[in-house]
This record gives sequence, structure tokens and C-alpha cells, in this order.
Amino acid sequence: MIPERTKSGPGQFLSRWGISILLSTVLVAVILAVTRIIRYSRDSGSGIGSDNISGGVEQADRRLEELRQIIENNPEDMEAFLESGLLKLKGGAAFYVDAIVDLERARELGSLDIKIFEHLGIMYQAVGLYEFAEKEYKRFLANNPDDFETRMSLAKLYYKSEKFKEAENEYEKIRQKRPNHLVVLENTALTRWKNRRNWEEIVSAMRKEGQTGNLRADYIEGKINYEEKIFSGAIVYLEKVSQNAREDGFFDMREVYKMLIDSYLKLKVNDLAVKNLQELLKIDPADDEARSQLVRLTAPKSRKTSKK
Repeated sequence: MIPERTKSGPGQFLSRWGISILLSTVLVAVILAVTRIIRYSRDSGSGIGSDNISGGVEQADRRLEELRQIIENNPEDMEAFLESGLLKLKGGAAFYVDAIVDLERARELGSLDIKIFEHLGIMYQAVGLYEFAEKEYKRFLANNPDDFETRMSLAKLYYKSEKFKEAENEYEKIRQKRPNHLVVLENTALTRWKNRRNWEEIVSAMRKEGQTGNLRADYIEGKINYEEKIFSGAIVYLEKVSQNAREDGFFDMREVYKMLIDSYLKLKVNDLAVKNLQELLKIDPADDEARSQLVRLTAPKSRKTSKK
């Protein structure tokens, strides 16, 4: 389906003057956001430098140089901007600034490739420009309403932006198509909880999906109890996850251990906090905060000497 051309807004078919203003604004915002989360790899003199690019890094760099020369000779070459943007997208987050500019320019020149919406949505979300990302995801879904990954991305974006009602609406749409998908059920339960709606029925549905479903349900109940500061309840569920999911690969065990550690500390059960700190450091030896916390908890307490 050919996407509908509209009159205004980021990434739509604007006049050259309009797109210049837009790209200047976007560039400033993107650069500020990227500065917080990445190091621009070319600062050290390197090129694309990503294993994601088929054919090798050197080939990608050579092609980018060819495209740069093509664009320099013909600033209206839509296909060159499109290829350049997609190649930089594959290079990773360090190249999102240039990739965004190239894809926006390709679209301004008339590209009707609807995947541009999705690609821009991913990059805008990655650098924290959620309003731009939301608009791009919506544009893509207008032409591909059943695209699972993009609708999931939009739902997660809403959740991260604390638009919980919108997030729940998107997860419910996905659940109609994939009623037994555990990740969808998990996120639906969390958004319902945020909206103070019945999340328990979703957890019950998860428990019907075998061992992994049970563990995911334990995780959700543990997380909700933890966030509600019901630490004793959180421990009951999170210990089940800790004891049964270490080889599962479906869990962020760092988060599980951190919730357990904090819950035990809040309840002043330091020996079990120590045990979970040790487990956390086994999977994340570089966690300096956990190591310092462990040292404080296990350091021998000094005895006060009485004055004679």
C-alpha cells in the first residue's frame, strides 16, 4: 500500500525550506540525546565498525564514500540518500544521527518506501525522542496494521513514556492476534496494573502456559509486590524465579537479584541479602555498586573498647 502524503509534520513531504528547519531541530535534539547514551565511534578515527553489515566494514565504508560523492554531485538523488541512510542504520547507534538525516532527506525527495517509517521510529526511540518515534510507528502501522514487531515497539514506547492507557490499548490489540504469547501477556498484565485494572486474570492465563508461563507469572507477581513495597510477598515469588530460571534465558536475572537484595535489606534479613549479592556478582562481576554493598554487609563490625 502506498503511504498517504500529508501536508505537515516531521518526515512528511515538506518544502525544502520546511525540511531544512525540521532537520535542524531534529539534529540538535538527536545530538543532545545521542551524546548522553553513546560515543560517536568516528571520534577515534574508525568507520562504520559493525558486525551487522554484510560484506564487511571496509566494504561498507567504501560504499558510503561512493554514496557521499554521488550525493555531492547530485543532491537530489533520492536512492543514494535512502541507501546511505539504511547503511548507516545497520552501523548501529553511533550512526543514527546521520542515518536519520539521510532517510528524512530521501523521504522529502519522494521515497515511498514505508519501511522508512519503521526505521526512523526505531532510531528516534533509541535516542529518546519519543514523540517523533510515536509518529513514525503510527505511520508505518497505518499501512501495516498487523505488523507485530512495530506494534510491540509502539506499546513499549507508550509504557516507557508512562502513557499506560495507550500502552494497554496496543497490547490488547496484539493479544487479540496472539492470545498465548507470554511477552504480550506479561506486558498486558503490567500495563493493567499501572492502570489499576484487573491484572490477575492475565497472570492466571500465563500460568496455563507451562513451566515458563508459571515462572513469568511469578516474576510479574514478584515485581508488582516489590513495586507496591510488599517485600515479603515479593520475596516469595522472586525466590521461585531465582531458583528455577537461572538456565532459562528468558529473564533479566540482574533485575531479579536486585529486587531480592533490596527486599531482604528492607526486611533487615542481611544474610540472605548477602547471598543474593554473591549470586548477582557471579553473573555481573563488573557491578561495582553490588560489590561495595557486599563489602559493607560482610565487613567485621568493630568492637567499642570501654574506657578505663
